[in-house]
Amino acid sequence: MLSAFHFVWQIILITAISFASVLGLSFLLGRITNHITYTPILLLVMLIYAVSKELHLPSLIFILIFGLFLGNLGLVKKFKWMELFRPEKLDKEVVKFKDITAESTFLIRALFFILFGFLMDVAEIMNLQTLPWAMGIVVSSILIRWLILKFFRLQQTSVLWVAPRGLITILLFLSIAPDQATPLVNKSLIIQTIILSILAMMFGLMRSAKLNPENAA
Repeated sequence: MLSAFHFVWQIILITAISFASVLGLSFLLGRITNHITYTPILLLVMLIYAVSKELHLPSLIFILIFGLFLGNLGLVKKFKWMELFRPEKLDKEVVKFKDITAESTFLIRALFFILFGFLMDVAEIMNLQTLPWAMGIVVSSILIRWLILKFFRLQQTSVLWVAPRGLITILLFLSIAPDQATPLVNKSLIIQTIILSILAMMFGLMRSAKLNPENAA
C-alpha cells in the first residue's frame, strides 16, 4: 500500500514539474528573438533527466510526460492565461525539434545495434534455460496487443507486430539494483527477448506488405 501511494505521488510530482517546465519553456521561447530557439528544448530535456535522477524519480516516465505536454500544449490554448506563454511559438519550434529528433534517433539506434551486436555472446543467445521465457514474453506482448486491437475493433495490420524491445529494455535492465535482481532475469533473457521481438516484427511487416501491397507502396 505504501509503495502504491509513493508511486502515485511520484507520478503527480512528475506531471506537475513537467507541465511547469513546458510553460517556462514556452514563455522563454516566446521572448527569444534570434534563430537559436530549439536548443533550449534539448537543454531542458537533459536538465529534467538530471533532476529526476537526483530526486530518485523514474526519469524515463519523466521524459515521456514532458514530451506529451510538449507536443500537446495547444490543447489548452482556449484558456486566456495561456496567451501569456505564447504557445504558438513553441509549436513552431516543436516541429523543427521533431525533425532533429527523428534524425538523431535513427543515428542512435544504428549505433546502439552495432554496439549491441559487437558485445553479444553466442552462448547467451543459445541459452536454452531462458529461451522459453523469452518466447513467452514476446508471444504474450503480441497476444495482449491483439486483444486490445480486438476490443477497440481496430484493424489488425502491421500495428499488431510492431512491438520491438531494444534500447529502453536494456536501460531498464541496467537500472535494476543488484539487491533487487533475480537469477532468471539475466543478460541472456534480455538478448533473446530483443532478438525474438525484432524477428516477429520483421516477419509481421513482411506478411502485412504481401497482404496489402498498396499500403506498403
